[in-house]
Amino acid sequence: MCHAEQSFPVSGDDSVIEERIEIEGAGAILPSYVVRPEGQTAPAVLVIHDVNGAYDFYEDLARRLAHEGFAALLPNYFVRPGPLPEPTLEASRARAAQLDEPTTMLDIAHTLRWLEQQDGTNGSVGAVGFCMGGTLALLSAGRDPLPAAVVSYYGFPAGRQGWPDRPLDEVEALQAPALAFWGDQDHGVGMDNVAAYEKAVVNAGKNVETVIYAVRSHGFLTFDPDSPSFASAQDSWQQTLGFFRRYLTS
Repeated sequence: MCHAEQSFPVSGDDSVIEERIEIEGAGAILPSYVVRPEGQTAPAVLVIHDVNGAYDFYEDLARRLAHEGFAALLPNYFVRPGPLPEPTLEASRARAAQLDEPTTMLDIAHTLRWLEQQDGTNGSVGAVGFCMGGTLALLSAGRDPLPAAVVSYYGFPAGRQGWPDRPLDEVEALQAPALAFWGDQDHGVGMDNVAAYEKAVVNAGKNVETVIYAVRSHGFLTFDPDSPSFASAQDSWQQTLGFFRRYLTS
């Protein structure tokens, strides 16, 4: 299971501006949440959610990015399949199976372009995705419009069932620098697939950093200090912030 609930939410204050807006996607209007630092032009990050959708975990993550000096956009890429009939893993997976991957990649292209053009951002845009979103983020690192940097949490190198495109098949197309995280107990992703992806990016000479945490499974990012995965999660989060600061111009 990926992120089913919010953990230890960041406290809000007046240093960030939050808005709920609508953005035109590939033939659909995407309800979106945008948050940015008050009173400054900032680099931007597109947040690509997991199979559970654009819910409060990702809104909290967007606020955290804003507190760190980034403008963050969280679109709802499940606008076509619609809301979950019930908050269960089975319902989330059934809805995700209805998602058309090529159309979603076009939605991502629209939202990346929207971020590039906004007042309050400096035109330097990265992307971070989780699980399903981590897979889409890896694909975006070789697509147009090209993000300046991509971070993937527990993406699927061998793709998701029913999707035509796999990150493993698009290594040669990679252009954006990428940082990818996995836990070594992530049997759903498959560590053999991760190893194949690592070998492929090395052989192709691509700028992809991979980090594998011991005794961690899927969905380990948390901000709860009492969680057993807190140390790994916070190490990955600090690496994510450092990666974006390195590649997104301020």
